[in-house]
Amino acid sequence: MKKRVLTFFVLCITVLACTFGLVACDKNQGKSKDESQSIKYSYKLINEGTEYEISINTNNENKAVTDSVVTIPSSFLDKPVTAIAESAFKDCSFLASVTIPDSVKTIGSNAFNNCSALATIVIPSSVTSIGENAFNNCGLLKNLTIPDSVLTIGNCAFQGCKSLTSVTIPNSVTDMGNNTFSSCSALKSATIGNSVTKIGDSDFYSCGALTSVTIPSSVTSIGNEAFKYCNVLTSINYNGTKAQWEDISKGSTWKYGMPANCKVHCTDGDLSLS
Repeated sequence: MKKRVLTFFVLCITVLACTFGLVACDKNQGKSKDESQSIKYSYKLINEGTEYEISINTNNENKAVTDSVVTIPSSFLDKPVTAIAESAFKDCSFLASVTIPDSVKTIGSNAFNNCSALATIVIPSSVTSIGENAFNNCGLLKNLTIPDSVLTIGNCAFQGCKSLTSVTIPNSVTDMGNNTFSSCSALKSATIGNSVTKIGDSDFYSCGALTSVTIPSSVTSIGNEAFKYCNVLTSINYNGTKAQWEDISKGSTWKYGMPANCKVHCTDGDLSLS
């Protein structure tokens, strides 16, 4: 009898141990799966507590993230997300596609800097400001539409986006920084909107594939090295007269390395840069 009781007791302990072990195992597996597939966001109240600024957590939770397609939430706790924080997604090598909601007004400095897999970004018409280095070194970014709500583009915002082939800066932009599109080695054409008054230093530096650029008559200055080493740029379409072109203040090295046969096509005729 004692032997039977002992055997039954051992059997019960074994069953209970296996049951709890399986539950614990399943629980841990579920937790691991959730943590490895979902971005953990951080939110900061701004504008007197009426809106949120968003970024991703900088703790270990995001090291295992495998999401490549991300849609940033438009609200948190019933308040709108209106800003993407500085360095919010910097160095996130897993990101391939990002959709920004139409609640967002500002994209902070370095927000997507060095997101090496980022190929698609949807910027809504609510955005008014793109910060410095916001998309610097996003080497796979091929298609870019800057909406006509944007007023300012910071220094180096798209520097090193080596897969971009064309860009149009909308008429809404009044301030474009320095080095904005420098080292965009696949860029073939660029159109600058008619509210821009200054093409900054090195804005198109070393854009070795650039063959044509459209410059509005609103431009009054072109910075040093603005088109340096654009060695196949043979056509500048200027939406003003020859006299207006000559009046533009130009840095001493703005055209260094450009081909001698480059022509400036003005509304009243052509000019040679040689």
